Amino acid sequence: MAMFDFLKSANDKRLDEIVDRLKLTYSNAYKDDTQRIFKEFTDAYDNLKRNNRLSDKQIQHYDEVVADYTQKIDKLVNGNNRNRYYPR
Repeated sequence: MAMFDFLKSANDKRLDEIVDRLKLTYSNAYKDDTQRIFKEFTDAYDNLKRNNRLSDKQIQHYDEVVADYTQKIDKLVNGNNRNRYYPR
């Protein structure tokens, strides 16, 4: 628990809890669980964003998380060396 977690909104805490689970499953290379939790995260994030429940700073932060994990999951699912023999 970070030192200033008490300052976070309930929405921020909820998304951070999902991201923590996502990090754990990704680090253990659990493909199916990582994809399931990423979908849970993006669904929750999209819902909060659509209903204007996040600040611009939070949106920027979570957009970066989405972009980062989109790439990581693609590599996890499709292999790290997907284009090794067939470079584009």
